[in-house]
Amino acid sequence: MAQSAPGVGTVGTVGTPHGIMPTRQDAVTSHALQARWNGDNDGADASSGSAGSGAVQLSYQGGLAGTGVVTGAPRVYVVFWGTQWGTQTGTEVNGAQYPAFSGDPAGMAPDLEAFYAGLGTDGETWSGVLTQYCQSNATIKIRTGATTCPAGASRVAYPTGGALAGVWEDTRAAAPTSASEAQLGQEAEDAATHFGRTSESANRNVQYVIVSPTGTTPDGFNTPTGQFCAWHDYTTDDLGDLTTPNGAIAFTNMPYVPDAGYSCGANYINPGASGTLDGVTVIASHEYAETLTDPDVGYGWYNPDYGEAADICAWAPLNQNGGEDLTLATGVFPVQGVYGNDANAGSGGCELSHAILINHVISIANPGHQTSTLATPVRPVTIRASDRPSAPAGASGVTLTSAATLRYRAEGLPAGLVINPTTGVISGSPRHTTVRATVTILATDSSGNLGVTHFVWSVRNSLTIVHPDGEHSLRGHHAKLRIRAHDTHSRARLVFAVKGLPRGLKINRRSGVIAGAASGRRGTYRVVVTVTDSLGAHATTAFTWRIR
Repeated sequence: MAQSAPGVGTVGTVGTPHGIMPTRQDAVTSHALQARWNGDNDGADASSGSAGSGAVQLSYQGGLAGTGVVTGAPRVYVVFWGTQWGTQTGTEVNGAQYPAFSGDPAGMAPDLEAFYAGLGTDGETWSGVLTQYCQSNATIKIRTGATTCPAGASRVAYPTGGALAGVWEDTRAAAPTSASEAQLGQEAEDAATHFGRTSESANRNVQYVIVSPTGTTPDGFNTPTGQFCAWHDYTTDDLGDLTTPNGAIAFTNMPYVPDAGYSCGANYINPGASGTLDGVTVIASHEYAETLTDPDVGYGWYNPDYGEAADICAWAPLNQNGGEDLTLATGVFPVQGVYGNDANAGSGGCELSHAILINHVISIANPGHQTSTLATPVRPVTIRASDRPSAPAGASGVTLTSAATLRYRAEGLPAGLVINPTTGVISGSPRHTTVRATVTILATDSSGNLGVTHFVWSVRNSLTIVHPDGEHSLRGHHAKLRIRAHDTHSRARLVFAVKGLPRGLKINRRSGVIAGAASGRRGTYRVVVTVTDSLGAHATTAFTWRIR
């Protein structure tokens, strides 16, 4: 939700268009949370489920259109909106160059960029707090209201190697003096187009941070009626006159935070000049965490009384994991604590570090196109799969779901074929012909992790008929024609049938010989012959018989 300034107010509820990071002066949260930070157990007892008792839990809200959390590698695009940012230059942060701007007096831009670029580096475990949250997948369903993640659920992904995906200074026009929600959402859609992410699926794991220039008040920021420091939303959340060519995408309204000073986090963690920009990344970490754990606000991990994962810990005392300096490969950045339902196996609480929970990845070697003969035992096909952890390089404290013996399942195999669920060997004899049967192989481990591959299996007929040339005979005269068939099953018994013969002619069902004296009227007859073997194979051909 939005991060309000530290002071008064309550976090947003389900149905509000965005969550808010409150200002420090005007919105910490509710009385129960105030009691938690003050250690007042009278205002936060277990029976009421308040935060002070550790009984607060975020619960899964079922997801929206299949999305409950961000399960792919998180990607952040930072947009510096408007001509007010001025001339772009380069600024070195910890040995790397990041775009800086002449219209950025506090140096917010390179600080924000370096923070996103550093997430997921040097084995940092702040991002691990987020990985304890999850969503349903093809094999694991999470009930609405659940407060824990079952084994095998799809977890929030760790941002291995950094989350920053791109930076855009949008100089098409000046940013609005006080942009509306719809204008901010439209800028996010324009950014998606600019970066070539022009479909909803392409934006599934992406968030756009819309940074307004100094002196502006987007959505009322830094005004008496705008008691927030930032908020996140998605573009299809009823934002008014807004076109969404790229579908529902997640975005953050990131005002020029230094304009609010102490109210939005200046010196929250560090004193003096070293803490001037504390609020920039404290607030950025708040919105980033909530976009991953609750991208469609109120449908991911949420508490109706206290809001999202970062809302519960907004502006908490530092000795209660409210925030700290986080060391990344790109520098040291103040971040906010994020609520964890397990609180490292405790009873829930704000966390600044957590084991990185990462599922195994199951990879299946595709066996390629298979061709078999009807009613003939197939050469066994062994499905080979590997179960490996997708651990981020260099991460410490990584906890992986345990690998175990894989179990195999097949969908779409030709009738007569089966897969051994333990060995993955496909065997049997096809019972029907098929040109292209699409086979889906699924491999799972004991934690519910899933691997999938697809291939085609064709079954050709074992029986063929030698097509006879057109036959001619005189009316009333004896005629004879033998239908010849070839079967790969040498011992199979053939049965012949025919339709359309002129009257007076018959076929021997065992020998395939058509004989007799035609007594029907003169003309051309279309004759259809079908041959079936004792194993179920069959073949059909048609030819003409002319009576003169």
